[in-house]
Amino acid sequence: DINITLGLNQKIAIALGSLRYFPEWSKLNLKLVKEDSTSVLPIPKSNQLKIVFFCPHWDHNVDIKKTFETLEKIIQNKSYLLIVRTHTRETKYSKNINNLLQDQSNAIINSKDHSPLLIDWADVVINFASSIGIEALLQNKTIINLPYLHENETIFDDNELFHNANNINELQNLLSKGKNLISINKDKNKLEKFMNKEIYCSDKFVNVLERYYELLK
Repeated sequence: DINITLGLNQKIAIALGSLRYFPEWSKLNLKLVKEDSTSVLPIPKSNQLKIVFFCPHWDHNVDIKKTFETLEKIIQNKSYLLIVRTHTRETKYSKNINNLLQDQSNAIINSKDHSPLLIDWADVVINFASSIGIEALLQNKTIINLPYLHENETIFDDNELFHNANNINELQNLLSKGKNLISINKDKNKLEKFMNKEIYCSDKFVNVLERYYELLK
């Protein structure tokens, strides 16, 4: 829609859907990543909650100060085992994160392992302003969205498939429930509506892989 508004020929502007987050590919991708990985992810102590925190593109209207305050609050609680995943294409502030996490027995920075593998490891995924939240959704993980850390509007803010924490206190309250923080992406109708709009670009299921193939062959 934006490209057409800017003058792109409508005849060649086609919304085909997302190949990356098409469920068939997502499952295969995770399988391949597991087979290829040689890493040993941290093993939690008894009853530790495994959390992966995905960092955003820092320059995309992100409140950096609040983000680091949030990370600091999480690692203060030793009942959490935290992996901070730096953005795939963003190394800014990695040194700051390293300094924050150094000498912390319950937190590490991870820039090596593929995100789907970390999501598979986690009990809870914390994500904001990044499409990787869709991968967590496809893996049926409990997901916490943090709209208070940025000024953008995203597809995660106004739906009922994610827990929204609007400040640090709300985040702490959610995490304090531990493994009893039940995933709320169980409603098949809501999930179907989300997938139709964001993944299939349709009002119903579409095989995105076949759609691309038919167009390109």
